[in-house]
Amino acid sequence: MIALLIFNVFLIALASGIATRILPPSLYTGLLEALHITVGITTPPREKLWIFAVVWIVSIVVLTDGLVLVFFFLLRQLK
Repeated sequence: MIALLIFNVFLIALASGIATRILPPSLYTGLLEALHITVGITTPPREKLWIFAVVWIVSIVVLTDGLVLVFFFLLRQLK
């Protein structure tokens, strides 16, 4: 449970740093472009790339927390 809390705090801090533009775009631009190419979707323009980075991070947090919640729910139901 502590690992999930650390994961959430780290990703929320990362998203906050990107959204407030404290982190330079060179840190996440290449990774985000590679992710878009891998998934097969169009890479957004560089001036809007920070918005897409925040959306990806938030969606990863929501999916991870949701899967952990479902896992614990199923464990409780199977007892």
